[in-house]
Amino acid sequence: MHKTLEIAAALVLSITIKAAADNGDNNKAATIICKILKLAATASKTEPDYFIPQGDVDYIEGLNMSLADPSWSSQFPLHSKKSETDAKGCEKNDKEEACKKQWVKWQNSRFAFKEDSARSDKLPISEDKLRSYQGQAAAMQLAMLASKAQAISGTLTTQKVGEETPTMAQVLASLQTAAFGEPKPDLSAAKLCTVAGGGSLASCCTLGRNLKALCQALVCLCAKDGGSGNTNSHCNLGKNAQFNAFGANNIATHYAEAYTKCMLVTIPALSSHAIRSLAAEIKALETPLAVVGSDKVVIGKVIATTFCGAGVAVACIDLTAASVAAGSENTPIPWETHLHAAVDKLQKIEEKKHKAAAARQEIKVLKAQADAIYNHIAYVTVQHMPTEPTSATKAVSTPEAAKKKQECQGLTKATQCREKGHCKWNSTDKTDGNYCELNEANAAQQQTTKTGKDGETSGADPNYKQYGDKTSCEKRNTAGQNPVCGWRKGKDNEPDLEKEMCRNGSFLVNKILALMAA
Repeated sequence: MHKTLEIAAALVLSITIKAAADNGDNNKAATIICKILKLAATASKTEPDYFIPQGDVDYIEGLNMSLADPSWSSQFPLHSKKSETDAKGCEKNDKEEACKKQWVKWQNSRFAFKEDSARSDKLPISEDKLRSYQGQAAAMQLAMLASKAQAISGTLTTQKVGEETPTMAQVLASLQTAAFGEPKPDLSAAKLCTVAGGGSLASCCTLGRNLKALCQALVCLCAKDGGSGNTNSHCNLGKNAQFNAFGANNIATHYAEAYTKCMLVTIPALSSHAIRSLAAEIKALETPLAVVGSDKVVIGKVIATTFCGAGVAVACIDLTAASVAAGSENTPIPWETHLHAAVDKLQKIEEKKHKAAAARQEIKVLKAQADAIYNHIAYVTVQHMPTEPTSATKAVSTPEAAKKKQECQGLTKATQCREKGHCKWNSTDKTDGNYCELNEANAAQQQTTKTGKDGETSGADPNYKQYGDKTSCEKRNTAGQNPVCGWRKGKDNEPDLEKEMCRNGSFLVNKILALMAA
């Protein structure tokens, strides 16, 4: 029990300045003021964490570009970046410059994600999946996620003129001005309260005359009063010298003597709520003093004859000038003005901190959703979108197609079957038998070459790869018609450029046309 009482007593000492007998009549006011003074002397200028993971925002945009329809995303180069001047489709846009900048951002996103290693789990997605129902639905979902992530990032990283977030240095400047009369680069005790008090106790401790800062108010409330033999310091903060000189150095000396015990108070974490609450506590200490012909508003120990002027047992600050008792336009209380300014700035900082933390969490969720959408498409078996039948496909479903089918079924030799461009040999180990059947795709292609534009052939045999020698390759060509096959080396993007083999005849036709045009 005895130990418990000792702990309780220690806690009381850490929270409130304890009064001795006949001393400490201003302890409550001193405790509140010391809390503000300690916050002003010890608060950090370190800026809060407003970090937004822009890398995650870019990652979501990269996945978005990876799922984009190839027919659209192909406009962005994969091997070298282009400038805004190459932006497509921006010429007729009302906001052409913004359009070009967005084009470059899309280009950079696609370029950054051109390798599978940049994507979720390094998973590639084929073009047929991108063009599928599921792929297009996923692309729309990812586009919305990317747009939302960009909006979140933009809201926090872009500040409008006049709406800039204050800095902690600005908060500290307001707080120190309330405490010490001005911002203090030197926080040593003897340099903090260099406030000139005027030529008398009344001048030093009266609002509207020379009372400017809370450290000065503390000296007025706690220093020795009256005659030199008086030992009452009113706050029990230290053995103060007689308070009868009021220059800046004198005020600084008196404050330095009280500094050590003043800094022992327990303070809350710096926040707008803490400062607002302490300001309200000081306000609540104001006491009206009704005296005929001279009503006053004071904080501290006062007597009716001298109020806050020189006199035995007097230790107060006179705030009458800020009240209706002044009988004239009120004088603002300096520390109230600066404390309210600090509260406003801290509140804006706290709001931005809260928004940044919420944004980080939201972007984290969006990134996880983007990964889930991308991975689903990478692994899922997709349903391909149906295509409109081409004229060639329709052409195969004619009596001619039935005739070709019958022709193929009548061939029993693999060599004979393969020589027919519209047939295919449906066996890997048999060379004889009833294995020849109609190759509908090739039949459709052949029909197209015969009935193409202006009745000209396209110069392409879709079966050209099956002819392993020059004779059988060139045998596919018909005199008087454009060649459909050619025994030659590769050109442009064809495989095995240096190897002579049977290749598509369309290159020969295109070459002839190019020479004719030249």
